[in-house]
Parts: sequence; structure tokens; C-alpha cells
Amino acid sequence: MFPSPFDRRALVAAVLSLSIAAGCTGTRKTPRPPAPVVARPWWQEGVCYEVFVRSFYDSDGDGIGDLKGLTARLDYINDGNPPSKKSLGASCIWLMPIDKASSYHGYDVIDYYHVDPQYGTDDDFRALVAEAHRRGIHVIVDFVPNHSSSDNPWFRSALRGPGSPYRDWYRWSNTAKSEKGPWGQELWHKSAVRDEYYYGLFWHGMPDLNYETPALMQEMLNVTRYWLAEMHADGFRFDAIPYLVEVASSTPTELTRCCGTSARRFARRRRARSRSARCRTRIRGFWRRTIQISWTRTSHSELRSRLSMLRERVRRRASSKPCLKRTDCCRPRAGHRSSPITIMFG
Repeated sequence: MFPSPFDRRALVAAVLSLSIAAGCTGTRKTPRPPAPVVARPWWQEGVCYEVFVRSFYDSDGDGIGDLKGLTARLDYINDGNPPSKKSLGASCIWLMPIDKASSYHGYDVIDYYHVDPQYGTDDDFRALVAEAHRRGIHVIVDFVPNHSSSDNPWFRSALRGPGSPYRDWYRWSNTAKSEKGPWGQELWHKSAVRDEYYYGLFWHGMPDLNYETPALMQEMLNVTRYWLAEMHADGFRFDAIPYLVEVASSTPTELTRCCGTSARRFARRRRARSRSARCRTRIRGFWRRTIQISWTRTSHSELRSRLSMLRERVRRRASSKPCLKRTDCCRPRAGHRSSPITIMFG
């Protein structure tokens, strides 16, 4: 039998009275203080604006954008006033290659230590960084460690023969190899000076650098140190990292890549551990030392996690199964989207 409306109202009133009494007599929990707000590094929460200097703004009327033009238009990117609605409010600019190079895009570097004269001078770059910092903008530059230009003095010297001090900075073969690259391109290119061939993944105008050579690794470390310490850059974007190391197959003189279109789709061939393992160890050490240059200005845990990621990828590459067919190497995993490795640090 259901209670009458009067009885229901009496029951609710009694429950509310007991609840209030219990709340008055019980002990209240002391509220926890709010967790401290930890500022995240700028590269984790900021916005980075990519700039192709050549096409951004021309300050001298020669038809080519330059560093002075970019400096003059920094307020468009960030005017230093957070409430302002007249600028994009970006906290970082990423400059595509500005080193002296053979091509308009700058990814075939002739001189790693100086700004391309078409864009201005080294002092123009320093002035750009100073003005950017005044507005709260960090400046990172594209760094191209995988290859140089065929017009680079290192390569021009190496072409002359084994007696060159830069000979081991590149890879050579006495015979033409039938090996093809990730997109079916030729990898070995005929020397214009001697009866031999050199390795260049992208094209004959970009010979690959040989990171099995300690002197080359030290030189590239010097380059990164120079741009941080002398040019006052805030960091780098590393280009073409998936193609940095050519791994030796069971034939010691044969270099191979099996569909290396991204860092997440490594070759699945059985490899000899000797030479390739030593090379990978030296490469990891090189980039660890490079990143340590700026550890005073960045997050240790962030960089350690990135290094751990790279080490894991190298481990997977060394322990992968043999590649039975070319399609086995190139078939992406379900739901996987390939992307290049990009390392930015402050």
C-alpha cells in the first residue's frame, strides 16, 4: 500500500532534517590548495610561423626577399603586445634555409657558417634575432645535415681523389650500382672528374654526407654550436633526418634503403651488426652532444624523450625481419600517417 501525499511530505522533511544535522555535526574536509601552475616551454604551447625569406618581403627592390625586410615586418607576426589584434601573435618563427646555397630553396648548402648574400649579412640575422626577442618571438633555423651542395668546397675537394681531407665526408663506389631510392630514383651518380660514383639520395646536386666519419660529425657539431652561440639562434629544425644514415647490408660495401620514405617505415632487411651498429652508435652520440648544447635553455625531460624515441626507432630498424618484397617494406600500418622527424629545441 502506497503512502498518502501527506506521509510522503513528512518523510522527505525528516530525511532533510537528518541530512542537515549530520552536515552540521560532521567534520569538514580541508580543501586542497590549488596545484601550482607550471609554465610549459614555449615550443610546446606557442605558435611557430614558417618563413620563406625569399618570398616574404624585399627591402631593397632587387626582387628577392631578405632579412632586413623580414625584420621590418616583424610586427605583422607579433608586435609584442598580447592584447593586440593587429598581429598574428606567433611566438616563434622558423626560417627555411638561409645559408649560402646553390638553389633558390636553400636545401643544398655551400657554406654552413654564413647567410646567403641574397638575404643579407650575418649581422642582419643577428639584428633580426634581437628585434624578434624584443617582441617575444623565438627564432629557429632550418639545419640540413643529411647532404651538402655539389658546389660545396668540401665536395669539390673530395672529387679530386683519395688524397683529399674531405674524401671520407662522402660515399664513393668504383662501380655503378643498380640500387634505387625510395621513390625509384638513382642513388649513385657519376663523378664529373674521375671514373667513380658518389651517393646522393635526392639528386646528383645533393651528395649525402657520410656520418661514419668522426671529423664530419665534429664539424657539423661546430656548425650547430656556432649558430647558437655566435648567431644567437634559439634552435633548429633538422631536415631529412630519416635519411641521415645509410645502413650496411650483409655485403659490407653495399648501402641500402628499403622504402625509407619516413622514419616510421624502416627497412625490414637482415643486416650485419658490425659496421652499421658502430655507425648508429656514433650518430646517436653526435645528436646527443648537439642537443646538450642548449640544455641550459630547454627542458631536459623533453629532449630525453625525443632521444629515446630516436633510439627506439633505430632499435626497431636493426631487429626487423627481412624484406621479402618491396611492397612489404612500403605498406603502411593501418591508421598510420607518415611524417618526417622534426626536432626543435630552444
